[in-house]
Amino acid sequence: MRLETNTVVITKQDFFRILMRRTYSGRWSLWTVMALLLGVGIFNAVSKGEFLVLWLGLGLLALLFAYNPVSIFRYVNSPENANIYARRKYIITGDTLTVVLENGAATEFPLSRITKAVRYGSYYLLFLSQQQYFYIPAGCFATQEDAETFGELLIQKALL
Repeated sequence: MRLETNTVVITKQDFFRILMRRTYSGRWSLWTVMALLLGVGIFNAVSKGEFLVLWLGLGLLALLFAYNPVSIFRYVNSPENANIYARRKYIITGDTLTVVLENGAATEFPLSRITKAVRYGSYYLLFLSQQQYFYIPAGCFATQEDAETFGELLIQKALL
């Protein structure tokens, strides 16, 4: 079996969405508890007439919710990350994943190094570690049959 994708490129907007989703999915309970604790503190401050604490608490809450998106936006738009947006194609065999960049450079990885696969919207993320992954657009395969074969391969390898 050999699957070859069309040439793909990720946009900054898509990469930002992927990072935001990875950052906030599964952590809503943490954010909810933090907001509730801060809300109780603010309510307590208002009931005692301490409005300085109210404004400090609201400012802290705004910083908590704004810091991550701003830092992710800066990371996505950093010139150091230009390689993330390079055109590439993927060649998948039963045992390897090969990434071929537009300049002809190729890197081959055994599929056994992939720890898990996750589908985020229109992308598959194939994780090598918790912070390192390949993104493969679900619609980048030449035929629907190739896309289904890829999905079956991920299920067969117990990654998806």
